[in-house]
Amino acid sequence: MEIGDALRFERLQLGLTQKQMCGDILTRPYYAKVEACKNSITAENLFRILLAHDIDIMEFFNLIRNTYEPKENNIENELKDKLREAFSSKDIENMKKYYKEILNSGTNNVLKLRVVVSIAYLENNLDKLDTKIKQRIKKNLMKEKTGLYDLIY
Repeated sequence: MEIGDALRFERLQLGLTQKQMCGDILTRPYYAKVEACKNSITAENLFRILLAHDIDIMEFFNLIRNTYEPKENNIENELKDKLREAFSSKDIENMKKYYKEILNSGTNNVLKLRVVVSIAYLENNLDKLDTKIKQRIKKNLMKEKTGLYDLIY
């Protein structure tokens, strides 16, 4: 969803007219073109509109994320979603299948480690993790300054 589409979505959710939505921040004709994705909007004006209507910035960001994020990130995020679902349902076979996809996609090493640890956890084999993998986990924990939970998901 583009920024204009997301603004229209939020405006309709709030039951506002275009004039009410843009207020004194933009002219209504200019704002109409922003919603139609024919004009761009500055970050400052976008934030002013969102804040004026108490629209959660992170929710708005999530509406537009896939449109503006690099394709590689979209693939990685889709894999993360699949992994979360497989992990939650303790579906080891799909975890292994997604691991192969991750290896082929060249995604980041932390994600690869997450899957290895997740599969070992589901198979009750955390104590049998290879020493090299344990060293990589420790290195990434220190480098990323993240907790084990974040490393796994």
